[in-house]
Amino acid sequence: MRLRRLDTPDRAPLPDEELAPRAARNLLECLYYTYYCTQSGSGQPPNQLRAPGSSAVFGGMATQWSTKGNLHLEEDEALIVTANAAGALFRNVMLTDAFHMSLNYWSCTSSHNMTQMAADADGRFTYVVAHQDPGVHNWLDTCGLRRTIFGHRWQAFPRGGSGETPTICARVVKFMNLEKELPPGVMRIDVAARREQIARREAGFKRRFIDS
Repeated sequence: MRLRRLDTPDRAPLPDEELAPRAARNLLECLYYTYYCTQSGSGQPPNQLRAPGSSAVFGGMATQWSTKGNLHLEEDEALIVTANAAGALFRNVMLTDAFHMSLNYWSCTSSHNMTQMAADADGRFTYVVAHQDPGVHNWLDTCGLRRTIFGHRWQAFPRGGSGETPTICARVVKFMNLEKELPPGVMRIDVAARREQIARREAGFKRRFIDS
């Protein structure tokens, strides 16, 4: 995509009396999103995920279900999250900061879409939110933030599908006890495979935003 300016930059700055109403209008238009950001994420009790629900309830896509969580994890803690696929053709899970800004997803595993995540042996998907690598494929890296917003989406349910309802559950554990707390059949990953996983993310980011 290329942009070319059509007008000339010789227009004088707008006077304050014209800028003031524009600024007031912009402030009012941002109120809804500001409230949405603060209440739909950080306004929830810590480390609890909302039950998944259709986005149509608040004016979003009727074909999307989602959930959020306000995470407060100490250095020695981890959050184990397990969700089903519910037949959705697209799913993703991610962490953001308190203002819903993406974390460093190009060189950290702070998000996974359905092609990046790995299923458990029973077909469900377990994610581990932690400050350090848990040796689990679906690691959600906090990038050093103790407070993050967790989000999970299910989109594009096929017609005539199984009709399975999206489900998700989460619990905080001590990182040192993670191995015995994980459900059976979770996909593991070693150091070399983690490097390869992150290298693929960096290559995809570069292909999308730098080389194109």
